[in-house]
Amino acid sequence: MLRIILTSFVFVFIFTATKADNYAGVSAILSATMEHQGPGDDSGTVDNEFNSGFVLTFGNHLSDNIAIEFSYIRYIDLHLGDNSSQFEITSLEPSVILSADRSGPFVRIGYSDLNLTETLGVTHDSNISGDNDITGSVFGFGYGLDMGENTGKLRFEYNVTDYDDLEVEIWRFSIGAIIDF
Repeated sequence: MLRIILTSFVFVFIFTATKADNYAGVSAILSATMEHQGPGDDSGTVDNEFNSGFVLTFGNHLSDNIAIEFSYIRYIDLHLGDNSSQFEITSLEPSVILSADRSGPFVRIGYSDLNLTETLGVTHDSNISGDNDITGSVFGFGYGLDMGENTGKLRFEYNVTDYDDLEVEIWRFSIGAIIDF
């Protein structure tokens, strides 16, 4: 239900934004790691790396220092343990971007609605199974390299998302292009 509300909010935002400060972008996930609690209380944490995926972004600059951004993230299918389980991971992330200027360093603070769906297998070394809709907080930082006045920028970004419900954390490094319109 939350996913439908967030998606509806994005579409309303797209069609009601009156300023010409909108932007859209696509980024490639170069590296990502998911850390989660293993089975049982004494098992420690399990790290899984997945090195590709993409981020689709739509945003609006409220001022030179603040932007509101909505992102759809799709990670490649993640294999846990001995590849006996496979998961499809998608996320919707509304967030606020704080920066000194429209280009240069920035900080991301936001919210994530993650869908983690088991698509293959029934046994694995994890506390994750089945279909999971979990929410968490996003913190990130990055740098936007201006490619010219009113054209867009090249963006480098590192994010950490913490999902307390399943004791899952995802670290993500991405590079992409942002186009102003």
